[in-house]
Amino acid sequence: MTTDKERCQKITSMLSTLTENKQRSEVILQSIIQDLSQVQITANIHTMQLEKQVQYLTRELTKSNLTLQNKVIELEDTRDRAIKSNKAKSAFIATVSRQLRMPLDAIIGYSTLLLEGQGNPEELHDDLQQVNVGAGQILDLINDILELSELESGQRELSIDDFVVEDFVNEIETTSRKVTDTNNNKLIMEVKAELGVMSTDMKKLRQALLHLIKAVSTRNHDHVIHFSVETEIRHNLSWYIFKVSDSSEMKMPGENFEHLFDPFIDVPMTNAHILEGCGLGMAITKHICNILHGRCGIVHDPDYGPTFSIAIPETHQLMNMNI
Repeated sequence: MTTDKERCQKITSMLSTLTENKQRSEVILQSIIQDLSQVQITANIHTMQLEKQVQYLTRELTKSNLTLQNKVIELEDTRDRAIKSNKAKSAFIATVSRQLRMPLDAIIGYSTLLLEGQGNPEELHDDLQQVNVGAGQILDLINDILELSELESGQRELSIDDFVVEDFVNEIETTSRKVTDTNNNKLIMEVKAELGVMSTDMKKLRQALLHLIKAVSTRNHDHVIHFSVETEIRHNLSWYIFKVSDSSEMKMPGENFEHLFDPFIDVPMTNAHILEGCGLGMAITKHICNILHGRCGIVHDPDYGPTFSIAIPETHQLMNMNI
């Protein structure tokens, strides 16, 4: 028979066992809580990494979309420019054909009269003059086409030389009078500065200026054509400014200025006149100005017609180093 003491000892042992079990359970529970906390931390870290990856991929996708959109715009622009270029080329060929056909018709017509032996000797002389003029027009046009093609393809090399500007201007005056006298125009030279020495491609500069003078002179009769030269300081560099204008009262809308340097452009004037296409001379002038690091443009005088200008740096090599 169990005594009270034994029962107390047994109960005490059971309580001790329960206490130990409780302590072990608490330790296990604490370990589980710590593991769960570690899992939560790891999960949070992975979540943050995933969010960063998603943000990165989103940014990259946005960049790719923008790049793709820019490429699409660029391709569309290239396509539009190609279409415009093809149209311009077709218009160019059509205009060249018309420009060639007119003097060729004259040459064929007058040559036929000569072969048939019609007319007196004086008339035959006039016919031969017309044949010569027509052949000269065709040769000029072919030379301009070749010149423009070489300038656009970069096949022309520069020949930089030092020359006295005053002598150069006098030469321009002498050569230009052959053009201005044809339509009974009067050429006035105006030197607005003390002229020194330039270092550039004199031949190309001369060609550009003669094209300007010819463009103004051949479309006017009995007018006064002004050719002026002056100097100017731009960005600590010396420039020579050459200007060509005439006494015409024809006015030109400002939006048409930029097209004057396009090949074979017809520009409407405000008094119902049309400034007929300047052939290739103005386009050649623009290309020459670009390769000489210069600028060409047009300004409108309210009392006169348009004034064309060419600005060329005094020293080509110096300008080249500062570009």
